[in-house]
Amino acid sequence: MTTLYKTSSMEDAANLLAEHFSHVLVHAAYRMKPPIRFRADLCIDHRIFFLRFKGAERQQEAWVKNGGIAVDWSSKLNPFLHDAIVFTECPVTINALKWWSSHTNTVSVVYQPPTWRLHEEYLEFRSRGWGKMTKERKWAGFHAVKEAVETAPVLTPSSLDPLLRAQREAQAQRLCVRVLPADEAHSADTDPRVP
Repeated sequence: MTTLYKTSSMEDAANLLAEHFSHVLVHAAYRMKPPIRFRADLCIDHRIFFLRFKGAERQQEAWVKNGGIAVDWSSKLNPFLHDAIVFTECPVTINALKWWSSHTNTVSVVYQPPTWRLHEEYLEFRSRGWGKMTKERKWAGFHAVKEAVETAPVLTPSSLDPLLRAQREAQAQRLCVRVLPADEAHSADTDPRVP
């Protein structure tokens, strides 16, 4: 799974991620009532695309080509790889979080709700017809995602910095030329076959 962060401001999270990553997906599918809406007008990046309306294919193509922030209200998994994802609503179970993050390369940020009551009510309502084992599994998944979000670091520039630094170092290592060990380098210097 990607590196997990939490936020209390989904718009600030999207803006911060757009500064450092080329493709940021905002997953804005809502299950809770009333929803806490993502306010796309607060996004600073001028490359913002909306993926849930007739003709959204062109928006998606433009996002894939140009990068930026894509806001997707669909409950279907976005098939395009992206660097970061912002969940405007915390998934109900840990498996759902993993599934929704499956096409994300680096960072998942979850909006931590002011209270978990809506999630609990939603799960209670949905579980009415479930068998005992299914109900226990779903509730265990809810408690796992709740714990993961509550223990995740808050997304800030300073909390993101170590991850960005590690990425730059890994990229630099991939670009470095292989350095020969000292004995091989010495023998290459003295080998008459080496020009």
